[in-house]
Amino acid sequence: MAKKNFFRKVENARFTIYWKKAQDFYQGMLKSYADKNWHSVGLESVHCAISATDAFLVYKRGLRSISKDHRDTVDLLINQINSKEVHKYADTLLKILESTLKSQL
Repeated sequence: MAKKNFFRKVENARFTIYWKKAQDFYQGMLKSYADKNWHSVGLESVHCAISATDAFLVYKRGLRSISKDHRDTVDLLINQINSKEVHKYADTLLKILESTLKSQL
């Protein structure tokens, strides 16, 4: 069965919204780290990485994932921008997502 597309078209200029979110989550991650709030560090890092990826995809392709499964964002990224650099980033993003999923078990 074909997988449904879980993405939405977004005006390229709106990438700044997602980039600002990524920066906010990054700052939250740093504060949580300083406070030794490890669960928050993990969650903030995931949201930071996803928002940064959204910003990149919106800027480059005018698309962002709307799937509840963050791993679909990795697939969208690779399918839309197939380069060595993107594959390396996608591997890192997947490791971030999977490490957070493991910690929730």
